[in-house]
Amino acid sequence: MNLIQRLTRNEERAGLVQVTPTWAPTSERLTGDMRKAYLVNSTVHAAINARQRVFSEVRFAIRNRRTNKLNTTHPNLDLLEMPWPGGTGTELLRRMELDVSLSGAAAVYRSGRSRLQVLDPMKLEVLSNGRERTGYLYWPNGIGTREGVPLLSEEVAYWAPMPHPAKQWVGTSWVEVVATELRVAYKALRHQEMFYDNGATLNMVVKVEGKLSPDSASRMREQLDQRYAGVDNAYRTLVLDGGKTDVQMVGADNLAMDYAGVQKGIEARIASAAGVPPIILSLEAGLDASTYSNYGMAMRAFADHLVRPNWNSAVAALGQIVDVPQGSELWFDDSHVSALRQDKTEEASIQLTMASTIRQLVDGGFTPESAIEAVTTQDMTKLKHTQLFSVQLQPSGPDSKPDTPTDTPADDEMPAEMVG
Repeated sequence: MNLIQRLTRNEERAGLVQVTPTWAPTSERLTGDMRKAYLVNSTVHAAINARQRVFSEVRFAIRNRRTNKLNTTHPNLDLLEMPWPGGTGTELLRRMELDVSLSGAAAVYRSGRSRLQVLDPMKLEVLSNGRERTGYLYWPNGIGTREGVPLLSEEVAYWAPMPHPAKQWVGTSWVEVVATELRVAYKALRHQEMFYDNGATLNMVVKVEGKLSPDSASRMREQLDQRYAGVDNAYRTLVLDGGKTDVQMVGADNLAMDYAGVQKGIEARIASAAGVPPIILSLEAGLDASTYSNYGMAMRAFADHLVRPNWNSAVAALGQIVDVPQGSELWFDDSHVSALRQDKTEEASIQLTMASTIRQLVDGGFTPESAIEAVTTQDMTKLKHTQLFSVQLQPSGPDSKPDTPTDTPADDEMPAEMVG
């Protein structure tokens, strides 16, 4: 019996129970909280939304391991389809994807028989014995506060699709990978904002012949700012009198800074880290190198390289808290995902080709069972012949040939009326 089990063996745990924590031998926690980036960076926001839209359209299913048959109406799936009052499976998946992108992991706690609760992954500590997870500590008020909640490993679905390079049990946020790019993007945007706040003009250095007192210099600066600074005063003509005055512009203008080029490069790197092709996000980095005719290919790459692997690992994690019949596993049904309709069309074409091949093999005399196995495994050595030939599959050999007369009467033996 492990530590968490000893703490909770005598308790009826219908909800989160407040228990003073006892530390396990080892523990790990997440460190990459990038939730602010979702609110302040439009590219990160768009990338996460694109991931959420496709990821959350899938339906849960129970798959028979032997036949691979999917059951999307099994009553045990109700827990995922209605995870909390008024909640849906789509909301559950969207929340899990958001937490994985911004924090590196998602944690779903099963509260009782018919309720799920999405926990804040930044408040969850993973306990292990070095070989496997032994449980979790959830700190409602933040890790290290007065009280934590011990949770059994079988009560929590912990999903971390991108492993942490230095930790065994927690994950990494893809947004954290582009933290440097986000800082540069913020500074570039702030620079552009200041540029327009100052009238979309360059900084000025005003040289006046003679020496000005500090008060005079201050008044002159205030007058210039009042008359010419800001967007509302942009493009006004600067006129100075009262002596020889020289005005010089310093700094680079917005074109010389190549803000658009810098921004384009940052957006491309963010999209790459997110695993979303730039064309799907309508980013310039994707549109200038292709057209929307490439959208289908980009969506297929997005689904094959990111979404489907994430579906696979997500249902494996959720299977921890779902009652699955013996001989089956929690799986997903992507037949209704609108973004993958092109894939379904091509899949139907492939199925038609396979069916045609099986038909030709059966017509050629091979057993239907071996023909199906050979086509589905792409191994023609699986074929077994029935020793029947032709379309009608008639038995081979001399017995199958039609009877032919062996004796033909001579002309003189034939009736006269039949002889020419």
